[in-house]
Amino acid sequence: DDDDDDDDDVGARTLAPGGGRGGGGGPRGTASGGELSSKLAIFLRNTQFDEDLYEYLYNGLQGVHVAPIGAEQPLQLYALYQSYTELFDDQFKRFMRRNGYSSLEAVYRKLEEENQNDERASMFLSSLLAGMQYEAFIDLARAFQEAPDE
Repeated sequence: DDDDDDDDDVGARTLAPGGGRGGGGGPRGTASGGELSSKLAIFLRNTQFDEDLYEYLYNGLQGVHVAPIGAEQPLQLYALYQSYTELFDDQFKRFMRRNGYSSLEAVYRKLEEENQNDERASMFLSSLLAGMQYEAFIDLARAFQEAPDE
């Protein structure tokens, strides 16, 4: 059932650029984090949300050259962005419903506020922003392609 809150201690995998998977890229509810960050960490631990996004970017960006922002992008990149936002929205709506949010922007603002001094959360927040803005998606895709596999 999609709305079950499973709080078992499955190791979290977080989205990292370049196809690498880092152990510390998402909000963790640490001293600099907050309540929503803690709930998000549990959600990520108990779903394949970040793994699905990683796989999608890894497979979708094969053979696609992502140019710098402002330069002409290949047509397939915008199609990839549109399907990325659908995947992202479908997966993230569960978390939003559970926590009383109806807007991705509101969740992003709250997480940004809770993690303003936590650089470890910045990659995940970038993936949230990429779900809302094409230029942020381009930044994420470029970082994903440029970073070495871990």
